[in-house]
Amino acid sequence: AKHGAQFWTECHDSRVRGIEQADSALINGSKWFSTMFNASFFFFRERKHVVESLNSTGVYLSNEHTDAGRVVDFKDYQLGLGRPFRSLKVFCVLRSFGVDGLRATIRRHILLAKYLANRLSASGVFEVVRHVDFGLVCFRAKHKTSGDHNNNNNNNNNNNNNN
Repeated sequence: AKHGAQFWTECHDSRVRGIEQADSALINGSKWFSTMFNASFFFFRERKHVVESLNSTGVYLSNEHTDAGRVVDFKDYQLGLGRPFRSLKVFCVLRSFGVDGLRATIRRHILLAKYLANRLSASGVFEVVRHVDFGLVCFRAKHKTSGDHNNNNNNNNNNNNNN
């Protein structure tokens, strides 16, 4: 779910092919959804399965309203140590940017990642070690060959002799 925001863009539909068959999906909204931190989206087909597996209700917390299904206990929809859903924060971002604005942000970040990858590759100093699919660029410094090392030593010796 690291790149879950991709679900909102049409340009990467092939990456999530078959998602309609999933029983649930958890998306970290902290990055591309502009919620900055501590927000996730949990989509699921059947509430009862989620509540049964994540329920943290002790006997002392049971009540007739929850048992009868008249209220929703949101504590049963997340792992206690996970990122809780922050609805007001998400509501404000959606009102400010709109879905199209969020899609544009995601597309721009992908383009910026590809731009960075191209610049790093062209520098001769770095190599991009994986194709850039999303907003993540994996790179490392190129290893110097023995010829590069000798050339650097020769340049240093020439500089020292000129002093």
